[in-house]
Amino acid sequence: MHIEHDAPVFVQVTRWGTVKPGHMTGNTIALVIQKRAMKAGLTVQYQGHSLRKGFVQSAHKAGVSIDAVMATTGHKSVKMVMRYQSQVPVMSQSASKGLLA
Repeated sequence: MHIEHDAPVFVQVTRWGTVKPGHMTGNTIALVIQKRAMKAGLTVQYQGHSLRKGFVQSAHKAGVSIDAVMATTGHKSVKMVMRYQSQVPVMSQSASKGLLA
């Protein structure tokens, strides 16, 4: 299976199912996420940025290096990536997390 690394994750699709070339805008992605969150009954505000932050946190929990995360997300500041990582709940960072399950 060949995966094209430069391909957009989110693409525009017309109401007839035709995929339009190019990336979706950040505003469009935010609207899609907000509509889906509301439809799911979530009361917390989610935006496109929520996906980026969640990716950083998931990568951190999986042991992915900061360099690899920054190469993927385009972060210029290690400080910002580390800020996101520090927001991972303490129990998910704990070596003993599996003991409580």
